Amino acid sequence: MSPEKKRFAPLDGLRALAITAVFCFHYRIVPHSPGEWGWTGVDLFFALSGFLITGILFDSLDEQHYFRNFYVRRALRIFPLYWGLWCVLLVFMVAQGHFQAGFLAWPAYLGNYLSAYALTAGLKHGHFDVIPAVIHIAREHLVLRLGPYWSLCVEEQYYLIWPLIIWTLRRRERLLKLCMAGIGALLAIRVALYFCLPLEWLRADELYFWTFTRPDALLAGSGLALWVRGPGGFARLRTGTIAAATAAAVGVLAAADWRWGLFHGSTFAGWMQTWGLTVVGLAACGVLALSLRAAWFGRALAWKPLQHLGRVSYGFYVYHLLFYDCDRIVIDAAKSRVPAWLIHATVFAWVWLLSWASFRWYETPFLRLKARWGGRGEESKAVPQERAPVWKHPQPGSESITP
Repeated sequence: MSPEKKRFAPLDGLRALAITAVFCFHYRIVPHSPGEWGWTGVDLFFALSGFLITGILFDSLDEQHYFRNFYVRRALRIFPLYWGLWCVLLVFMVAQGHFQAGFLAWPAYLGNYLSAYALTAGLKHGHFDVIPAVIHIAREHLVLRLGPYWSLCVEEQYYLIWPLIIWTLRRRERLLKLCMAGIGALLAIRVALYFCLPLEWLRADELYFWTFTRPDALLAGSGLALWVRGPGGFARLRTGTIAAATAAAVGVLAAADWRWGLFHGSTFAGWMQTWGLTVVGLAACGVLALSLRAAWFGRALAWKPLQHLGRVSYGFYVYHLLFYDCDRIVIDAAKSRVPAWLIHATVFAWVWLLSWASFRWYETPFLRLKARWGGRGEESKAVPQERAPVWKHPQPGSESITP
């Protein structure tokens, strides 16, 4: 197996943990349960994306076609599934008379600003987050929920800007300082906006969705990629120090949750909308760093079911909330005769199967086109072989990465 076809196994395991957490948040059985923290799986995805994409870009600075190769490979990974789904959704909307031009912001990767537009236009928050009455079954009207796609918008906007910044600054030290300064600037921006925005906007959690207030974990993951490319490589990551810092961050979040609560109704508490998101981003980066250095954690993440789920996690994320109403209808119809958790587990298994089929027969043909544009495998580039963690070498597999 050539280095171009290698990938680092624990990262797929992390993707699996992240997508499972997100699913548990959206399908949690009661409104406030351990699943209410599942949204932090998005920050783990962000940290992974920052780490991998920055590694790819930084290591490619001296290669020909720097921008072309990166954007073509990203487009082949992301666009076919997302735009293919949107072609189907737009046909449904037009056929049922529910089409509004605002929905086009989603396929344009600007949907994370739609709720702010709706509030400005005097519409309900979340006006563009659902497609109403797409399917009618008996007396039930199924709607398709689009809200989770906000994170795909944030990542795509990051992909557009970050390559130019790396190409311009080029030096590792400058980029690392920019990442640290950026995290501090994000915190300052959120604090300022928290005291300036209308209360209605804060109740709608607008600070959670915008690209210029949200990428703490993206920058933390980017900083980690640059850090391990310094003298000493991965040996610079001290497992004990990382574990202690990550545990401290989690402890701070738990204490704040106990003292002030995480949600007030469906709205994030003020501490989470400001400094809490910074701590979550740093904690997610700490978990990522542990996966790169801690032997026990890496071996656990290399478990084959986690590997498989992580490999198809992009499709899982895109598809998972489309079936929320199906889940709700079955639970209502069962009237407590079937445990809700069993119905949720069935939906989880179905989405996993659908994601695998999508990856196998729809996404993979596009991924194979990457070879025509050359370059090393993306994940092997993001985790340099000469600096690989001491406990395990990257595992053979497909070169694709999921956001």
